Amino acid sequence: MGRIVKYNVFVRKDPPSGPVTALRKGDEAPEWAEALLGDHVFQEAGENETPKRAARPLPTLPKKEEKKPEPTVAPELGAHVSKWRSFAAKIGIDVPKGTARDEIIEMVRDKNPDLIEEG
Repeated sequence: MGRIVKYNVFVRKDPPSGPVTALRKGDEAPEWAEALLGDHVFQEAGENETPKRAARPLPTLPKKEEKKPEPTVAPELGAHVSKWRSFAAKIGIDVPKGTARDEIIEMVRDKNPDLIEEG
């Protein structure tokens, strides 16, 4: 009668190129495999079950910090029209194409006068 394997192992019947045989924990090893495996792979007489490893807690990932919305700061009054256009879009103003910078500033000022600081 073959000995009982206490670990999952792979063994070749004719090393190094023979077919691979998988022996699962609790399987009886064939005689040819006993000669190739060390004693540490087999259960001792009277040993009923392979001792189980203590469960390790899974690593925890740090929680993602929520991005805080950036404070709404208007560009300088002399900034390029493209900066004013993107700022207006950011605060929810639909600016028609071809609108001049000063007109965009007035649109922003009408919506929220506190956003524009007079310099």
